[in-house]
Amino acid sequence: MYWTLPTAVLKGSLSRVRATLATLVAELRASTPHGQALPDKAAADGAVQLIVTGDRNTVTFATQQT
Repeated sequence: MYWTLPTAVLKGSLSRVRATLATLVAELRASTPHGQALPDKAAADGAVQLIVTGDRNTVTFATQQT
């Protein structure tokens, strides 16, 4: 099965993903202590939860609310 998508829809979706990833990286960089190369697990868990489950790989993305 193939779907025809307008180019604007694809570009809009990719732009949204890029903006979300940029925000995630900014949050992780802000929570990483000076002199430490990588954020710790708690900072990464606090920034985002990514769950991939099932045969069809359902992906659920949710930012953690504090």
